Parts: sequence; structure tokens; C-alpha cells
Amino acid sequence: MISVALKFLPEKDIAPKIIASGEGFLGDKIYQIAKKKNIPIHKDPILSKALSNLPIDSEIPVSLYKAVALVFAFVYKIENRLK
Repeated sequence: MISVALKFLPEKDIAPKIIASGEGFLGDKIYQIAKKKNIPIHKDPILSKALSNLPIDSEIPVSLYKAVALVFAFVYKIENRLK
């Protein structure tokens, strides 16, 4: 499994940043931590693979903005439903 954790603070960041990434054991660990902390999880193996090739703490490239925007829309929808 490939897992990638993203962070985006609109008031501070220009684009979302990759804060964790891993495959295999590390990918499973990232997934387990997110699940344990009730962090929304969106499964997209193709996007995860593309993002996993980028360095930690790097902003996502413009070419992936649309795909990542869909992930954040999913997260915001879940968060609003929980409120």
C-alpha cells in the first residue's frame, strides 16, 4: 500500500504539501495512524503513486492541483457532515 499525507493551510500555504509518504510497511503505518487519529482517508492509488514520487515537505505540482482539489473537497464534505 502507498500512503501519502497532505497538509494545506490556505492562510499560509500556496498549495498543499506532502508531509508523509511511504510504501509497504511505512505506507501501512501512515494509514493506521491516520485511521487511529480519525483523519479522513481518501483512497486513490494512482494519485498516491504520483504524489509518493515527490519529496517530503514539497508542494504538489500544478499538474496535480485538480486531482488533489477533489481529495480536499472530499475531506471538507466529511468534516462538515461531522459538525
